[in-house]
Amino acid sequence: RMGAFIAKDLRENIFTKITYMDEETFNKFTRASLLTRTTNDINQVSHVISNFIKMILFAIIIGIGGIYKAITKSNGMTSLTITIIIGILLVAIFLLTLFFLVIKKFEILQKILDDINRKTKEILTGILTIRAFNKEVIEEKKFNTINKKYNNLEYFLNKTMALLNPYMNLVLNGVVLVIMFIITKQATA
Repeated sequence: RMGAFIAKDLRENIFTKITYMDEETFNKFTRASLLTRTTNDINQVSHVISNFIKMILFAIIIGIGGIYKAITKSNGMTSLTITIIIGILLVAIFLLTLFFLVIKKFEILQKILDDINRKTKEILTGILTIRAFNKEVIEEKKFNTINKKYNNLEYFLNKTMALLNPYMNLVLNGVVLVIMFIITKQATA
């Protein structure tokens, strides 16, 4: 819900800003770019905020609570505390690596989406001219080329982001196994 409320406010603010934009500034952006910014970008921001609140904020709170409990209740179990800290560091390193790997690709994806919007507008506004000069096949090939670039990059980004959940599960389950091993070993000693 919070993401939706923020998206609503962003849409209103961007619409107002674009409406009162002077002509010089307005001409710096293409109409396709402005369309993308007011629709796709705001949806992405809403999605990121929702995921951040659901996953990352929750994970941070649980991680801090886990470290606190491990330190206060360990009674000399420093290996337990070290295991938890190593697990959290592994997750943090993976997330940062993934972030820096993917962030540039999202910028490229945004430019390609602008191209798709621009090309769609060209086709829609020039449909009579395209038909008159029998250029439908050429325009379709141009659009398909841009669309294929977009699909390939989107596929790569989705595959990369899909690694997140299995890796997190692997690391966290590994940490749980190590903790159980340490506790069992100390209980039998």
